[in-house]
Amino acid sequence: MNIGKIVAIVVIAFVAFIAFGDKVMNLYKHQDDLGFNLNNITYTTDLYNAMDGSEQDALLFEIENLCVRKHYSDGLTCTDTSYWLANNLRDEGVDNDLVMNLMPTCTEACETQAAPPPVVTEEQVEKKKKKSTGRQKYGGATKWFWED
Repeated sequence: MNIGKIVAIVVIAFVAFIAFGDKVMNLYKHQDDLGFNLNNITYTTDLYNAMDGSEQDALLFEIENLCVRKHYSDGLTCTDTSYWLANNLRDEGVDNDLVMNLMPTCTEACETQAAPPPVVTEEQVEKKKKKSTGRQKYGGATKWFWED
């Protein structure tokens, strides 16, 4: 092995860590486990005002649900959740005025609505049924008094 190659690799790794370390650390701190997806997205305030009342309600309902799910899935504060919504709306090309009007809706929904019910699959139900019998759990072995 050549010492020069090892030193070069260490120096390059150190420079890469200094250049990109904060971005890598942020990936581990916060994973975007809930993708941003709005079906009824509107890009300007004029388009939003031109919508029917039912269409506006559908858009607001969708934003409320998205904010509540994000709040409970990542454990963000309500303010951070509304900023998450605002950043994603801006990335989609939504007008800043409309973004500012939708942020209070997100914050209010986050503060007032309860967590959505967990999705239980049939596989999880089967596992719970199997664990309920004591004989299968211990396989015929002795159950100790501290395991209660």
